[in-house]
Amino acid sequence: IEFDENTVWGQLTIVELKLLIHLALQQFDEAKECVEALLQYNENTVDRVLFYRALDVVLEVVLDDELELDDYVANFRRMFGNARMDAVLGSVDGSVRFHGLTPTSMKLEGLDRHQRLIDSYRKLHAARAAVAAA
Repeated sequence: IEFDENTVWGQLTIVELKLLIHLALQQFDEAKECVEALLQYNENTVDRVLFYRALDVVLEVVLDDELELDDYVANFRRMFGNARMDAVLGSVDGSVRFHGLTPTSMKLEGLDRHQRLIDSYRKLHAARAAVAAA
């Protein structure tokens, strides 16, 4: 698969993908380990870093049996903003999956660079077939 490096898919790391998968499966301990690694070792856009920082604090509260997330949400919203917290809380409760990634399908729709590669491949095979038939 060929990704455009200027897209979120092109900049996605394995750790980030693992994190998003763990969140989708609601495996919060594993997700917390991944988000800590991301924040410590990876460079990312400011928006993504803030998303992961917000996710880190939310997972910290969710994983602590003595804390209630509802007690902290208002302050987290002030710190990180409503839109970002909606994405984080949705990622944790399962209503948002793979936040920030543009949707695609098995046909890899939305991945323009890969689609251009497939088009070139089809043209090449059509040209080869024409030469072989001649």
